[in-house]
Amino acid sequence: MISIRSTLIAGGAPAGTVKSDAIPFRPDAVVSLPEAGGVLAAALLLLAAFYGLAWYARRAGWLGRWMGGRATSSNDARKLAVLERLVVSRKTVLYRIRDGEQEYLLVESSASAGLTASERQA
Repeated sequence: MISIRSTLIAGGAPAGTVKSDAIPFRPDAVVSLPEAGGVLAAALLLLAAFYGLAWYARRAGWLGRWMGGRATSSNDARKLAVLERLVVSRKTVLYRIRDGEQEYLLVESSASAGLTASERQA
């Protein structure tokens, strides 16, 4: 079986075709310094544009829809707050917690946890 390439090289090429040498390799470097600098500048420009858009979206409040943010409450007295934390042992911690006007004691250990309402009012 005769290949097309050998037929073309041997002179069996159709009329009007020109025999050419192989394509020469590129004599300079594959990536020059100005080309690499341009790519880096474009990447930095895109990064700055993305950062600016994210900053503006955060300031405008658009990110609150997609990301879990802090719960906003008009009444700060109703918020849950940890007043004190006392380490009883290596595996046991006692917390004093306030929820509005009521205080609780929470005991957390490696085995269990318990919650008790305190008699003291805030």
